[in-house]
Amino acid sequence: MPEALTANAEVLIEVPVNKVWEAFVDPKLIKKYMFGTTVKTDWKKGSKIFWRGEWNGKPYEDNGEILENKKLELLKYTYYSSISDKGDEPENYNTITVQLTNYGDKTKVVLTQDNIDTLEAKDHSEENWKIVFDKLKMMLETD
Repeated sequence: MPEALTANAEVLIEVPVNKVWEAFVDPKLIKKYMFGTTVKTDWKKGSKIFWRGEWNGKPYEDNGEILENKKLELLKYTYYSSISDKGDEPENYNTITVQLTNYGDKTKVVLTQDNIDTLEAKDHSEENWKIVFDKLKMMLETD
């Protein structure tokens, strides 16, 4: 079996880290920049996380688990896509890591998504994260 790939995305947002953090953990804000998805979790380590919505006219309910939450610094969680053609098994989950770096009135966001099995899927994830980060940046910088 080929080695799993990791998708990477990053963005510099010209607002303080507390505003960016809020956008990553407030379901009302997440819905605005993440394709209209509804997120449900308490963000505590070990808690379940659910994403619900519609993608290309098809309803989905994705899930995962919060692995780490260091306020204003790091979010790490597993992620399973219900619209993938794979079963809901541990080996089919990605781990998504979001690292925030505070630069005063600016915040750098670096995201990785691991356990991707094809170059096409990696490119697709990176393109989706670019769209998400562009919307996030626009939302926060024009607020």
